[in-house]
Amino acid sequence: MARELRIENIQLIPVRNNALDLKEMPVLLKEKKYLIIDEIYDTGSTFVKVYDTVKIFRCDFSFLFSRHNSITKCLLQRF
Repeated sequence: MARELRIENIQLIPVRNNALDLKEMPVLLKEKKYLIIDEIYDTGSTFVKVYDTVKIFRCDFSFLFSRHNSITKCLLQRF
C-alpha cells in the first residue's frame, strides 16, 4: 500500500492483545495527513480505540480496512 501511494514515512500505532499501548503511541502532527490501515475489521473494537486516540491529535486522518468474514477465511485456507 505504501509503495503504491508513494508513502515514505510509516508510523505504527501499537495495538497489542486488543489494547492500545499509549506509551508507544507516536506523536501525530496537526499539519500532517495520516492513513490508518487495519487489515482485518471484524468487531470494530480496534477501530474505536484507535479513532478515539487519534482524534485527540486534531490531525487529518482517514481509515482503510478490509472486511473480514468466515467465507473469506475458508477460501484463504484452501490456498
